[in-house]
Amino acid sequence: MTPETKKHFEKVVKTADERWAETIELKFLQDGRQDQSRGNTTIQAILRVGNVRNTNLSGGDALKWRGRVNSTKTQLHIAKSLYTGPEIKKGDTIRAITRDGKPWFDVLHASYRDEMRIVLELGEA
Repeated sequence: MTPETKKHFEKVVKTADERWAETIELKFLQDGRQDQSRGNTTIQAILRVGNVRNTNLSGGDALKWRGRVNSTKTQLHIAKSLYTGPEIKKGDTIRAITRDGKPWFDVLHASYRDEMRIVLELGEA
């Protein structure tokens, strides 16, 4: 990516964050307990929660099945240029502290491959 292109992308990220970002608490865990080497932090990021549709393993809506799968993606998008905290890893948790009920989510996967954002795949906590 050229420096000029990167500059334009950073402007788009900043504009999107100004409109859509919300306050998120990052809780860093190791083996299910607070990771003492990584202090918890609060950031601004874009949280996208898909329309929740629980289905059984065959894809239907049968209520008799006990094993159910949440088939939508929930992602957190963090601007790399603004994030100075520790590495976010699978097993950490996030909390949407400005949303009603302050929901918690588990980090299922953290991707640092995108040029502009850290993208976290989240699951229900």
